[in-house]
Amino acid sequence: MSDEYESLVGRYLATKRSVLLSPQFLVNEVREGYSEKWEAWIDFLAIDLSKKGLQVWMVEVTGGSGRAIQTKIEQFQYEYRPRIAAILDKYIALPAVSNRVESTGLPKSPAIGLWVFVTREIIPKLARHADTHITQCAYQATALEDIFLPGTYWERRFHES
Repeated sequence: MSDEYESLVGRYLATKRSVLLSPQFLVNEVREGYSEKWEAWIDFLAIDLSKKGLQVWMVEVTGGSGRAIQTKIEQFQYEYRPRIAAILDKYIALPAVSNRVESTGLPKSPAIGLWVFVTREIIPKLARHADTHITQCAYQATALEDIFLPGTYWERRFHES
């Protein structure tokens, strides 16, 4: 079922034309000062070009209890986020965006946050967990049940683009 949820979330994120998606994104940069091999496959790396500056999201999806997401929340700020930033700096060049951002005086570095898609019932528990572990970056949670609704919710999403 998880693959179906991921597929649904991918379609949901793709409805916003300003969002670039990379599914099953490998995070494996060695952090400065560390020599150990570390890697993880995240469900999506989403780059939203519509914000002032860039907003990059590590997107995780689960229809389960959320224990795996709790672990990722705990590791996001100090494990995932620095490695994603290193990958963006090293491999992903967006010169047109960089020039636009530079000319507006906004920071060149993109904001990197964690966006989780989970069942509605575990959102409060994850929010409390995120309040403790994610203090220097964006976090948001979307209920999978909300993106199953095709009508008004999706129309509103299109208008946000």
